[in-house]
Amino acid sequence: MTLYSRRRNILNAKFGYIVEALDGLPDETVIDGELVAMDEQGRSDFHLLQSFRSAELNIHYYGFDVLMRGGKPLTEQPLSTRRQILTQILPRNEHVTLSAVGDSCDQMLNFVEVHGLEGSWQASRQRYESGKRSAPWCKYRVNLGQDS
Repeated sequence: MTLYSRRRNILNAKFGYIVEALDGLPDETVIDGELVAMDEQGRSDFHLLQSFRSAELNIHYYGFDVLMRGGKPLTEQPLSTRRQILTQILPRNEHVTLSAVGDSCDQMLNFVEVHGLEGSWQASRQRYESGKRSAPWCKYRVNLGQDS
């Protein structure tokens, strides 16, 4: 298994424990997610992620989409179908979590504000667009004091 960054850098050496935590995914499966470092209050902390060597116990991989399973592309499937598949195949442990999904953008942004989180992602369309940040996936920043 190989863990890639958005810029296609291989992260296996830095985050080998995340690679091990994702063991068990079907062969030829591609999932999309994000590495997040959590502070003592359970909130994301970008600066803690930058010091990943000292923060290993606090770094989690949040899976939010599956793009390929067993060599079969899924990007033309609706997001709801892909999430159902991801729910079935994503291993859950101390380093891997399935991302939360809300019923509405307002509900998610309210949750983010109440809990002092950085922001939220919203999918405005079902089709996955690979390799770029685009209008279908919008990041809504709430706490403008953190880097993105």
